[in-house]
Amino acid sequence: MRPPDSRELRDALGAFVTGVTVVTTVGNSGQPRGFTANSFTSVSLDPPLVLVCISKAALSLSVFQEATGFAVNILAENQRAISHLFATKDPRKFEAVAWSPGPAGNPVFEGAAAWVECTRHQVADGGDHVILIGRVVACGHAPVKPLVYCRGAYVTFGLEERVVAAEGRKTCIGVILERQGCVMMLKNPATGEFVLPTAASIGQPEGKEGLYGALQSLGVRADLGFLFSVFEDGKTGDVSHSTTRTCFDAIEYSSRPIAITHANPQEFVGTDIELNRRNKSTELIKRLAERKGVIGLSMYPKIMKGGSSCTLDTFLDMITWTVDRIGVDHVGFGSDFYTGWPESVIKWWRAGRWSRESAVPIKGFSPWPSWFKSPADFPRIIEGMERRGLSSQEIAKIAGGNWLRLFRESFAPARSNA
Repeated sequence: MRPPDSRELRDALGAFVTGVTVVTTVGNSGQPRGFTANSFTSVSLDPPLVLVCISKAALSLSVFQEATGFAVNILAENQRAISHLFATKDPRKFEAVAWSPGPAGNPVFEGAAAWVECTRHQVADGGDHVILIGRVVACGHAPVKPLVYCRGAYVTFGLEERVVAAEGRKTCIGVILERQGCVMMLKNPATGEFVLPTAASIGQPEGKEGLYGALQSLGVRADLGFLFSVFEDGKTGDVSHSTTRTCFDAIEYSSRPIAITHANPQEFVGTDIELNRRNKSTELIKRLAERKGVIGLSMYPKIMKGGSSCTLDTFLDMITWTVDRIGVDHVGFGSDFYTGWPESVIKWWRAGRWSRESAVPIKGFSPWPSWFKSPADFPRIIEGMERRGLSSQEIAKIAGGNWLRLFRESFAPARSNA
């Protein structure tokens, strides 16, 4: 019998739903250390034992092997950012988290769904991991939903109930059907694009309505699992990182304007850039403007014409090009600026996965253009727009006024139909 390869085994084990934890301890130097893990389980109630696994490649392996104890913080649903942070090598990660020493002195996070603090009971070898078995000496929990992970993605409990409860609202539900590493897509005859199967409801497994009915009409029998995410009508969304189909769907289904906070017009920039899929088509930004949305033109080198060598004149050309096509009321700035972060953290923003190495290649990070090294350089762009003949009123809209207008309109209470 052929043993499974590592990818096949990961996919199989990924079907097991887990929580997400951050395991913490204090090193001999007194510095707190921690890592994200979902390989955590209870072992025994009498005596009270738990275990967690740490990779032999982890920088903090020796610290945890030598520590007299550790704490396991079971993260809450709103603590995704913490799980991301503690999967990085950022030495300042504890500065970004509210924590305090537990009864045994190990870091315990505020807002966690639960925590257990342990003394070291046993350390055992586990292949490419080390197994830490701890004897529980203290614990606590809170009435909050836990952060959940399955098949390479976070899962939110209760989304099905929220969708069912959203009566009177237009609903579009898409389904991701996977088989043997492939995802089912349908070709839209109007646009030629490949899209996910969608319907206005989930329906019943043997019924003819909703997603089940639509799939049966295609001769497909499928088991539909949990919902991964819900986008609620009546709320403004940012679709800067979304696919073309998702952008159009968000614009059409939302009763409020949609934002593209940091992207550039694809037709102007061209596709000879590293992140060419991030930019938006002319058709899309025109539809965005028709629905009173705003696009933030970005100075981020990887989505600008010419990259780091882009000149201020080229950026000003893009501003006027966009204004000519969709009007000054729908154009703003969205610099996507960052500074001072280590490359490991920036890579995480781009393609982070704490469960395994990302398959997305990262080619390094381009320097900012000479005319925009920080937000302190915005006056250069303002002066450039003045030279191009834009009025003070037009400049005020692009430099922030349009975003203020969108925020005021979008974050006000929704009008009642009563």
